[in-house]
Amino acid sequence: MSDPNQFKEALLDNQSTGHNMMTFRNLRNLKAMELAFQLGISEAAYTKYERGETKITVELIKRYADYV
Repeated sequence: MSDPNQFKEALLDNQSTGHNMMTFRNLRNLKAMELAFQLGISEAAYTKYERGETKITVELIKRYADYV
């Protein structure tokens, strides 16, 4: 990603995906800690995904969808 616009677009995608993850988690009345445990990651790592601070991988989305 040498083009700054590509980085911005990727960041926005992570933020919107993370927001959607948080919304679905809340709709299922799940706590971040519970979902993080099911995904095999720390709660801190999970909340970084929800805030869009960490790149969200397809593998993570697959594991998330299996649980939620």
